[in-house]
Amino acid sequence: MRANDTTSDRFLKGLTLGGPLGRGGMSRIREAASADGRRFAVKFPDLDGRAGRAASRALLHREFGYLSEISQPNVVKAFGLVRVPDGRDELASGLGMVMEYLDGGDLVSLAGGPPRIWVPVAARIVRAVDHLHRSGIVHRDLKPRNILMRSGGMPCLIDFAMAARIGGKAPTDGGTAAYLRRKPERYADAAEDIYALAVLVHELWAGDLPFGRFPRLAHGERRRGFPALRPVPGMRGLSVVAEVVTDILNERDAALSKGVGPLRHALESVG
Repeated sequence: MRANDTTSDRFLKGLTLGGPLGRGGMSRIREAASADGRRFAVKFPDLDGRAGRAASRALLHREFGYLSEISQPNVVKAFGLVRVPDGRDELASGLGMVMEYLDGGDLVSLAGGPPRIWVPVAARIVRAVDHLHRSGIVHRDLKPRNILMRSGGMPCLIDFAMAARIGGKAPTDGGTAAYLRRKPERYADAAEDIYALAVLVHELWAGDLPFGRFPRLAHGERRRGFPALRPVPGMRGLSVVAEVVTDILNERDAALSKGVGPLRHALESVG
């Protein structure tokens, strides 16, 4: 079926929807193709009655607004919004966001693998988050499944549904438990992303989450600490990465207040 465009971009006219690519907590992703054969992904919010429809539409507009502001190689590109008339497609209706098609899988496959593979990828992601923070935006849902790879191996941040302006009011009904701080702030704070990045790096290095999937229900685990990150022979600089990650996971104010700079520098110095 075809979708009507809501932007001035000509390629969006006649966009043809294909099969499902995946599903998130609040959305469905469909494959699509333009008239000239280019492939795209289209994100449709899950709809839940009239109130849900209005809220979902506003959320998608907000997400598209953030992505339209950001120009960074490791952030997914969003091209426009499309509208699918109700009743035309059983899997999608209403407003959808057209994004680049990413077919290289997600970051989950790198967890526990060789540092020479995941360190450069993690460094690129931290660089992208640094760019977001300098632009006044917090992602607020960083995790391996929200980082997809282009076919050439370049990682891309996706899913800005939970994003917020630094200092702005932060929704409390989203995010992923394993990557959240013990005491979330009422207002969006860069420390949310810094903590999630430390969890992410620990997961890539150790192949497992530092505090399990539901850390807020396991306070004892946090009191006991988490498994130390083991050194890797032949990789200079990883010990510094381990120190930075450990300080952040322990939620030391000094580590969280320095921004992503120390973690970025540590990852970029590994060799």
